[in-house]
Amino acid sequence: MDKLDSLLEACTANNAYPGTAATIVDSKGNRLYHKAFGVNDISAENPTKFTTSTQMLIFSCTKLIACIAALQLVEQGKLSLDDPVSKYIPDIVDIPVYVGDGTTATRPQKTTMTIQHLFTHTAGFTYDFFDKTTLQWRVEQGAQPGVYMAEGNRPYFRTPLLHDPGTAFAYGVNIDYLGLVLEAITGQKLQDYVKANILEPLDMKSSVPYLEKEDATHLLLHIRGLTGKDPLMAFPGAFPPKGLEFYGGGHYLISTVDDYAQILTTILNDGTSPTTGATILKPETVDNYLFKDMIPADADRKHVPIVNSSLPMSTNQAEFLPGHKVGWSCGFLLNLEDVPGGRKSYSGMWAGLGNLFFFIDRKSDRAGLVATSVLPFMDDGVLTLFEAVEKAALGHEIRDGAEAKTLFRVDS
Repeated sequence: MDKLDSLLEACTANNAYPGTAATIVDSKGNRLYHKAFGVNDISAENPTKFTTSTQMLIFSCTKLIACIAALQLVEQGKLSLDDPVSKYIPDIVDIPVYVGDGTTATRPQKTTMTIQHLFTHTAGFTYDFFDKTTLQWRVEQGAQPGVYMAEGNRPYFRTPLLHDPGTAFAYGVNIDYLGLVLEAITGQKLQDYVKANILEPLDMKSSVPYLEKEDATHLLLHIRGLTGKDPLMAFPGAFPPKGLEFYGGGHYLISTVDDYAQILTTILNDGTSPTTGATILKPETVDNYLFKDMIPADADRKHVPIVNSSLPMSTNQAEFLPGHKVGWSCGFLLNLEDVPGGRKSYSGMWAGLGNLFFFIDRKSDRAGLVATSVLPFMDDGVLTLFEAVEKAALGHEIRDGAEAKTLFRVDS
């Protein structure tokens, strides 16, 4: 794995990227590779170093943790995937559906939204930075797009559905609503429940919903301007503020590479941490919900691997695992077949908007994470690095150049 050092160092040379880190773990808690390079703010005169213990936004890497929390309620018999979401959020039935004529015209829902639809992103919700119609709807409402993390209020998340619940896959704010379901059942705020039932048992002390004090020791979000193609510049105002109405299960956590490695190794170890001994999920739950394709049988899944872009400053247009069969579990994307030179079938992976990517390959007993804090999402250089980390973890040859990128496609 010596080559990974040079690849990570190259990413941060001359401030090409800010802080960049990678970890590779196994089910025994061994950290087979665990290093960070670069700085927290490339615009600072004397920037602090980025380390594996540096706090950073993990964006949608939060979703796995929120799903684990909801699956704990499934284990306890307090929640069923067949439950209608309206049982816990009655007014969700009032959210309209786009008529699909290219305008923002809407109609009532025709099907019943269930908990399974939230877990599998088949409820119809999306993000405005991934969908042009929702972006247009947001503009027509006179609201700023793409500020889910800063708003933290329910009305901002009540965008119309792309399709009727259960009929197709569309990645969006589904897990934020799943977090609201958890709050309705437990009577606790999501962040409090997660802290008591996941973060503290796994000794994830640096994972929090907001920063008590912002200073130079945190990895800032760096952006490439409105076009998504300009030189990187630090954007210091990206952390969620204290006192939001709710912290969305789809994005809220600030964490570290050290802490997230705990989640990865615990899932590899069938739901029990090999370092703290705490069990956060039963082995059968890990088997039957996290590593099983849970998309409804009659749902259109053609958009599962696709990342659409309506805001170039937020994300590139791209695709995960082009040419491979994929599905979605109650936690992440699944490859339903072996990937040549990559992970085994029914491995999981997902990402965070700031170009964080993780994979969990149970058959190979390896999991890994690449973490940085850069927009737009699906950055070609970070994806190349992630693929190299995966190949190193699984004992495959790390190649250079275009042939190295087989797990992703980024449109220019």
